[in-house]
Amino acid sequence: QGINGQLGSLVVSDCESATSIGNLVTTLKMIRCVGQVAVTSTFAQSITIESMSQDVAIVGNTGGTLEVTQCSRRTMVKGNNFAMGVKVAHMTHVVLDGNTGGDFEVSDTVGNATIVDNMVVSLRIFQNAAALLKGNMGSWLTCRSNSGVCGTNDTFLVATEQCSFLRQCLV
Repeated sequence: QGINGQLGSLVVSDCESATSIGNLVTTLKMIRCVGQVAVTSTFAQSITIESMSQDVAIVGNTGGTLEVTQCSRRTMVKGNNFAMGVKVAHMTHVVLDGNTGGDFEVSDTVGNATIVDNMVVSLRIFQNAAALLKGNMGSWLTCRSNSGVCGTNDTFLVATEQCSFLRQCLV
């Protein structure tokens, strides 16, 4: 299904694959697609992506919040601006690259969580199997109960004690 130029709220569920390009919507929800999913150049107060079976690409969007949960394959979140923040949870592999915005949270990733070149108000990282941070900037960094974390060239005004990996790698 392709969704283009729609206004209001959109819900796409139980489909083969889904693409949202250039939409201006209040809310966008995509749930349980078995094929690939892409959200590009979309403006929304909130975007929710849930229970996807294949790769997900969320690129160049603007809005309030983004929530991505329970995706089975690789999820790319790149070049977005979400003023309120981003929540990513229960993923297999996730990449957050070059995003800006408010409070970002990455949790419960069973594979790799790669978090690079993001400029955020706060970043919370917890209960991930492996997290790689590089070149992120923000006010607050919070880490808790991660199995393996590596960080280089990250700049935060305040970091919790468990984030001592900023200049080293912990496995």
